[in-house]
Amino acid sequence: MKSWSPKKVVLIFFMVTTISIYGLHLLAENVEYPVVDVDIKADFLSEAYFSELSVQYTQIRSGYRRWYIFDHSKAFAAHAILTRMMYDLEKHPELLIGHMHFDLFFETFDRHVRKLPYITEEVHYFRNILNGYGEAPERLDEMSELAACGKWRLFSARYHRYEATELDAAYHVKFISADGRFEAVYHTENGLIVTDPANMGTYNYAPGSILPWK
Repeated sequence: MKSWSPKKVVLIFFMVTTISIYGLHLLAENVEYPVVDVDIKADFLSEAYFSELSVQYTQIRSGYRRWYIFDHSKAFAAHAILTRMMYDLEKHPELLIGHMHFDLFFETFDRHVRKLPYITEEVHYFRNILNGYGEAPERLDEMSELAACGKWRLFSARYHRYEATELDAAYHVKFISADGRFEAVYHTENGLIVTDPANMGTYNYAPGSILPWK
C-alpha cells in the first residue's frame, strides 16, 4: 500500500476541515426557530421579570438540548426569549423610558441576539424600534452639543457606507451614543436628522459579530 506524503495529508486535512466548517455554516443559516410559549407572570421590567426570563431560557434550552454536534437548543431558547421581550415592549413601549432597568433590558436583549446563528427579519427590523429609545435630538446643532459633553460621538465616515447617493448621502454624518447602542444620522445641509430607511441610524446589537438576517 502506497503511503501519502506529509504534504498531501496536510492538504487533505485542510480540505476536509474547510468543507466541514462550511457545512456547519450552512446548517446554522437554515435553522428554523420553533414557536415556543414563554410564560412570564412578573410585571414587565421588574427584577422578577428578568429572573423569569433567565429561568425560562434555561428550561427551554434544556427541553431542546440534543447530545450531538448539531444542537440548536441555545438558539431556540434565545429566539423564544427575544420574541417575548419584543412582544412585551411593543405592548408597553412607554414603560422603558427612564426606567431603572433601562440598561438591563438592552443588555438582556443584546445577549440573546448574540446567541442566534442568524438574525431573523423580525429581529432585524426591531432595531428601528429600539433605536428610538436613544432619544437623539432632531437637530444637528443639538447633537453637536451632546457630543461635546461626551454623551454621543461622531462616527468616522470611513467605517460606514451610506446606501443611496440619490438621497444626498454625501452630506450625512453619523453619531453613536456613548454606550455604542444607538445611532443618529444627520444631513449637514439642512441640519436635521435623517429619517429615510436607507440611511437613518439603527440600533446596534453587536456590530460585525453575527450573520445578517435572511
